[in-house]
Amino acid sequence: MREAKRHIAGFLVLAWLLSCLAAYLVYERVSAVEAQLGDRVDVLVAAESIPAQVPLEERHLKTVSLPSAFLKPGMVTDPAEVVGKVSLVELPPGALILSHAVKDRVVIPADKRLIRLYRSQVVQFDFDLMVGDEVDVIVTVPGDQAERYRTELLLSGLPVVDVAADRSWVGVEVPVEDAPRLVGMQVQAVLLQLLRVTPQREEEAS
Repeated sequence: MREAKRHIAGFLVLAWLLSCLAAYLVYERVSAVEAQLGDRVDVLVAAESIPAQVPLEERHLKTVSLPSAFLKPGMVTDPAEVVGKVSLVELPPGALILSHAVKDRVVIPADKRLIRLYRSQVVQFDFDLMVGDEVDVIVTVPGDQAERYRTELLLSGLPVVDVAADRSWVGVEVPVEDAPRLVGMQVQAVLLQLLRVTPQREEEAS
């Protein structure tokens, strides 16, 4: 009986020693992996659902900790880099905040208006339009009895100040007195085209 108890006690001690050894080996392995991955870094993610084009606030953001080895270009670690900017796309909770997916909020002078023109069967524009381009607005409207349709230049040299990430719309800066005409033409025109006219690029190409 005593011999059996000694064997059991010996097995228990051995089991305890083996468990300690296993725990030590696991700890050493985890430490080695963490050393390879480097220090941990806090990166910004969405704390809640954030609609596109909404200025980012501190409450929209939270941080998650990642090994520095997993840090990729575009990940943001400092809230000051993005607070006040707008996201180009809707962000679900937990989505990474990426520097190339946010931009400065568009500031329009008091005597100007920002009008978004959405691509449709009526509104047409190049897919490669970008912020900084200038466009002429050409409209085709119903004509009089002598001609079925009439095509004319509505506005010229409008700056492109905003572009959707998927190129589904562009925002142009319009003098306040011309804004009603451009808005109305989106309903009245048979076709409204934006033609890019950026002299600087034309000169570079030549």
